[in-house]
Amino acid sequence: METATVDLGSGTVHLIGVCQGLEGEAQAAVEAVEQRRPAVVAIALGPHMAEQVDEIVGAEALGAEDEAYMRGLSEWGSVTLPASTFPAVTDAAGRVDARVEGVDMPEAEYLEHHLDRIGIVQLLKRALRVRWLGWLPPDAESPAAFCRAFDRRVNDGPFGRLQGDRERWMADELADLARDDTVACVLEIERLDGVRQALQARDRPDR
Repeated sequence: METATVDLGSGTVHLIGVCQGLEGEAQAAVEAVEQRRPAVVAIALGPHMAEQVDEIVGAEALGAEDEAYMRGLSEWGSVTLPASTFPAVTDAAGRVDARVEGVDMPEAEYLEHHLDRIGIVQLLKRALRVRWLGWLPPDAESPAAFCRAFDRRVNDGPFGRLQGDRERWMADELADLARDDTVACVLEIERLDGVRQALQARDRPDR
Protein backbone atom coordinates (compact mmCIF):
# COMPACT_ATOMS: atom_id res chain seq x y z
CA MET A 1 0.00 0.00 0.00
CA GLU A 2 1.08 3.57 -0.71
CA THR A 3 -0.57 6.84 0.25
CA ALA A 4 -0.47 10.45 -0.91
CA THR A 5 -2.25 13.56 0.28
CA VAL A 6 -3.34 16.48 -1.88
CA ASP A 7 -4.47 19.72 -0.22
CA LEU A 8 -6.89 21.50 -2.53
CA GLY A 9 -7.33 24.52 -0.29
CA SER A 10 -11.04 24.04 0.33
CA GLY A 11 -10.57 20.36 1.17
CA THR A 12 -8.13 17.49 1.35
CA VAL A 13 -7.90 14.23 -0.60
CA HIS A 14 -6.05 11.26 0.86
CA LEU A 15 -5.17 8.71 -1.83
CA ILE A 16 -4.73 5.12 -0.65
CA GLY A 17 -3.24 2.94 -3.35
CA VAL A 18 -3.40 -0.83 -2.98
CA CYS A 19 -2.06 -3.85 -4.84
CA GLN A 20 -5.45 -5.35 -5.54
CA GLY A 21 -5.91 -8.88 -4.23
CA LEU A 22 -2.58 -9.18 -2.38
CA GLU A 23 -2.87 -10.61 1.10
CA GLY A 24 -2.92 -7.84 3.73
CA GLU A 25 -3.71 -4.96 1.36
CA ALA A 26 -7.43 -4.79 2.21
CA GLN A 27 -6.70 -4.63 5.93
CA ALA A 28 -4.03 -1.98 5.39
CA ALA A 29 -6.53 0.13 3.44
CA VAL A 30 -9.14 -0.29 6.19
CA GLU A 31 -6.65 0.87 8.81
CA ALA A 32 -5.69 3.88 6.67
CA VAL A 33 -9.35 4.89 6.35
CA GLU A 34 -10.00 4.47 10.06
CA GLN A 35 -6.92 6.52 10.97
CA ARG A 36 -7.92 9.41 8.70
CA ARG A 37 -11.65 9.39 9.60
CA PRO A 38 -12.74 11.22 6.42
CA ALA A 39 -16.18 12.61 5.71
CA VAL A 40 -16.24 10.65 2.43
CA VAL A 41 -14.71 7.32 1.45
CA ALA A 42 -14.32 7.19 -2.32
CA ILE A 43 -13.62 3.96 -4.18
CA ALA A 44 -12.35 3.44 -7.72
CA LEU A 45 -15.59 2.00 -9.05
CA GLY A 46 -18.33 3.59 -11.10
CA PRO A 47 -21.39 4.80 -9.16
CA HIS A 48 -23.53 1.79 -10.11
CA MET A 49 -20.82 -0.72 -9.21
CA ALA A 50 -20.19 1.07 -5.92
CA GLU A 51 -23.82 0.48 -4.96
CA GLN A 52 -23.30 -3.26 -5.56
CA VAL A 53 -19.85 -3.49 -3.99
CA ASP A 54 -20.71 -6.51 -1.83
CA GLU A 55 -21.36 -8.53 -4.98
CA ILE A 56 -17.80 -8.07 -6.25
CA VAL A 57 -16.31 -10.69 -3.96
CA GLY A 58 -17.47 -14.07 -5.18
CA ALA A 59 -17.87 -12.97 -8.78
CA GLU A 60 -16.72 -15.62 -11.22
CA ALA A 61 -14.76 -16.02 -14.43
CA LEU A 62 -11.32 -14.47 -14.19
CA GLY A 63 -9.81 -13.52 -17.52
CA ALA A 64 -6.30 -14.09 -18.87
CA GLU A 65 -5.15 -10.68 -17.62
CA ASP A 66 -6.28 -11.40 -14.06
CA GLU A 67 -4.59 -14.79 -14.12
CA ALA A 68 -1.31 -13.32 -15.38
CA TYR A 69 -1.49 -10.57 -12.74
CA MET A 70 -2.15 -13.07 -9.95
CA ARG A 71 0.68 -15.33 -11.06
CA GLY A 72 3.21 -12.50 -11.04
CA LEU A 73 2.03 -10.78 -7.86
CA SER A 74 1.96 -14.07 -5.94
CA GLU A 75 5.73 -13.77 -5.51
CA TRP A 76 4.89 -11.48 -2.57
CA GLY A 77 2.08 -13.48 -0.99
CA SER A 78 -1.32 -15.01 -1.55
CA VAL A 79 -3.44 -13.24 -4.17
CA THR A 80 -7.22 -13.47 -4.46
CA LEU A 81 -9.34 -11.92 -7.18
CA PRO A 82 -11.85 -10.38 -7.22
CA ALA A 83 -10.23 -8.47 -4.35
CA SER A 84 -12.01 -7.80 -1.07
CA THR A 85 -10.60 -4.28 -0.73
CA PHE A 86 -13.62 -2.22 -1.77
CA PRO A 87 -16.17 -4.16 0.32
CA ALA A 88 -13.80 -3.96 3.30
CA VAL A 89 -13.31 -0.19 3.10
CA THR A 90 -17.04 0.28 2.54
CA ASP A 91 -17.62 -1.46 5.87
CA ALA A 92 -14.91 0.72 7.44
CA ALA A 93 -16.69 3.84 6.17
CA GLY A 94 -19.72 2.89 8.20
CA ARG A 95 -17.60 2.61 11.33
CA VAL A 96 -16.23 6.16 10.92
CA ASP A 97 -19.60 7.66 9.86
CA ALA A 98 -18.39 8.42 6.34
CA ARG A 99 -20.49 8.13 3.23
CA VAL A 100 -19.25 6.03 0.30
CA GLU A 101 -18.98 7.35 -3.25
CA GLY A 102 -17.93 5.62 -6.47
CA VAL A 103 -15.66 8.01 -8.37
CA ASP A 104 -14.59 6.00 -11.42
CA MET A 105 -16.24 6.38 -14.82
CA PRO A 106 -19.78 5.07 -15.20
CA GLU A 107 -19.89 2.07 -17.51
CA ALA A 108 -21.50 3.96 -20.39
CA GLU A 109 -18.88 6.73 -20.20
CA TYR A 110 -16.05 4.20 -20.06
CA LEU A 111 -17.42 2.36 -23.09
CA GLU A 112 -17.60 5.62 -25.05
CA HIS A 113 -13.97 6.44 -24.22
CA HIS A 114 -12.94 2.86 -25.04
CA LEU A 115 -14.58 2.98 -28.47
CA ASP A 116 -12.97 6.35 -29.19
CA ARG A 117 -9.49 5.19 -28.21
CA ILE A 118 -9.19 1.53 -29.20
CA GLY A 119 -9.74 -0.58 -32.29
CA ILE A 120 -9.62 -4.28 -33.06
CA VAL A 121 -5.90 -4.31 -33.92
CA GLN A 122 -5.01 -2.78 -30.55
CA LEU A 123 -7.19 -5.34 -28.78
CA LEU A 124 -5.44 -8.22 -30.53
CA LYS A 125 -2.00 -6.84 -29.70
CA ARG A 126 -3.02 -6.40 -26.08
CA ALA A 127 -4.22 -9.98 -25.88
CA LEU A 128 -0.80 -11.15 -27.09
CA ARG A 129 0.94 -8.96 -24.50
CA VAL A 130 -1.22 -10.41 -21.74
CA ARG A 131 -0.43 -13.97 -22.88
CA TRP A 132 3.28 -13.18 -22.87
CA LEU A 133 3.06 -11.67 -19.37
CA GLY A 134 1.45 -14.88 -18.18
CA TRP A 135 4.59 -16.72 -19.24
CA LEU A 136 7.14 -14.05 -18.29
CA PRO A 137 5.97 -11.49 -15.71
CA PRO A 138 7.96 -8.26 -15.35
CA ASP A 139 10.87 -8.17 -12.93
CA ALA A 140 10.16 -6.04 -9.86
CA GLU A 141 11.60 -5.46 -6.41
CA SER A 142 8.29 -4.93 -4.62
CA PRO A 143 4.57 -5.61 -5.12
CA ALA A 144 3.95 -1.93 -5.89
CA ALA A 145 6.70 -1.95 -8.52
CA PHE A 146 5.24 -5.13 -10.02
CA CYS A 147 1.73 -3.62 -10.28
CA ARG A 148 3.08 -0.54 -12.03
CA ALA A 149 5.30 -2.52 -14.37
CA PHE A 150 2.48 -4.91 -15.24
CA ASP A 151 0.18 -1.96 -15.91
CA ARG A 152 2.73 -0.28 -18.20
CA ARG A 153 3.11 -3.47 -20.23
CA VAL A 154 -0.62 -4.14 -20.55
CA ASN A 155 -1.82 -0.56 -20.91
CA ASP A 156 0.60 1.02 -23.35
CA GLY A 157 -0.40 3.28 -26.23
CA PRO A 158 -4.15 3.91 -26.51
CA PHE A 159 -4.83 1.76 -23.45
CA GLY A 160 -2.58 4.01 -21.40
CA ARG A 161 -4.47 7.04 -22.69
CA LEU A 162 -7.72 5.36 -21.67
CA GLN A 163 -6.35 4.89 -18.16
CA GLY A 164 -5.37 8.56 -18.21
CA ASP A 165 -8.99 9.39 -19.01
CA ARG A 166 -10.03 7.39 -15.93
CA GLU A 167 -7.48 9.15 -13.74
CA ARG A 168 -8.60 12.62 -14.78
CA TRP A 169 -12.23 11.65 -14.31
CA MET A 170 -11.55 10.40 -10.79
CA ALA A 171 -9.56 13.54 -9.96
CA ASP A 172 -12.50 15.72 -11.05
CA GLU A 173 -14.92 13.69 -8.96
CA LEU A 174 -12.63 13.78 -5.93
CA ALA A 175 -12.14 17.54 -6.21
CA ASP A 176 -15.91 18.03 -6.21
CA LEU A 177 -16.33 15.78 -3.17
CA ALA A 178 -13.52 17.54 -1.30
CA ARG A 179 -15.16 20.96 -1.25
CA ASP A 180 -14.95 21.88 2.47
CA ASP A 181 -14.43 18.22 3.35
CA THR A 182 -11.85 15.47 3.73
CA VAL A 183 -11.98 12.54 1.32
CA ALA A 184 -10.11 9.24 1.46
CA CYS A 185 -9.97 7.49 -1.91
CA VAL A 186 -9.01 3.82 -2.21
CA LEU A 187 -7.79 2.90 -5.69
CA GLU A 188 -5.40 0.61 -7.54
CA ILE A 189 -1.80 1.54 -6.74
CA GLU A 190 -1.03 1.87 -10.46
CA ARG A 191 -3.59 4.70 -10.73
CA LEU A 192 -2.36 6.61 -7.66
CA ASP A 193 0.32 8.73 -9.37
CA GLY A 194 -1.91 9.75 -12.26
CA VAL A 195 -4.80 10.77 -10.01
CA ARG A 196 -2.45 12.66 -7.70
CA GLN A 197 -0.93 14.56 -10.62
CA ALA A 198 -4.37 15.38 -12.04
CA LEU A 199 -5.49 16.71 -8.64
CA GLN A 200 -2.34 18.79 -8.27
CA ALA A 201 -2.81 20.21 -11.77
CA ARG A 202 -6.29 21.42 -10.78
CA ASP A 203 -4.77 23.29 -7.84
CA ARG A 204 -2.24 25.31 -9.86
CA PRO A 205 -2.87 29.06 -9.96
CA ASP A 206 -2.94 29.15 -13.77
CA ARG A 207 -5.81 26.67 -13.97
